[in-house]
Amino acid sequence: PPFRESCWYDGQHSDDDWAPFFTNDALGRMLREFCHRQPEHQVWVLCGHTHHAGRSRIAQNLTVWTGSAEYGQPQVNAVLDLAEGLSSAVDWSYTATPSNSDSSR
Repeated sequence: PPFRESCWYDGQHSDDDWAPFFTNDALGRMLREFCHRQPEHQVWVLCGHTHHAGRSRIAQNLTVWTGSAEYGQPQVNAVLDLAEGLSSAVDWSYTATPSNSDSSR
């Protein structure tokens, strides 16, 4: 995942100790910059895997959908229908917004 807020474990975000190992900070910075400069575009980032699925709204026009994974048990996490949007093949109930401390990244 490109953001700590989209790296899930048991309903919580990855903490500062683990986030550097499980997130792509450079991609996250690029996505934030693009979305800031292009507010008319809605950007959905589809990523995986973390141990639990989740959805994080990083900015008004930037949402990250993270798929879950269990070792040895591949599965479909969701289906993307371009006419309908992202359907709910899994429970995307974890939703988070970035903390104030992350806004400077």
